[in-house]
Amino acid sequence: MTPYQFLLKKIKALGGKYTRLKDWILESKNVTWDDKYLNLVDIETLFGATAEQAVEAIVEKLD
Repeated sequence: MTPYQFLLKKIKALGGKYTRLKDWILESKNVTWDDKYLNLVDIETLFGATAEQAVEAIVEKLD
């Protein structure tokens, strides 16, 4: 499986949480969204934490 295919699987598995993550990051950081941001945090944070906690972890990596 290529990294791109793995990223697509993450997006599909996140479902509606993906949209919330994307929207919150766009609002908070005023950046252009890149799906690769999902790779900035570990799987446990991405799927196990709340959307808000996952956004905080991603934003920390962007700074």
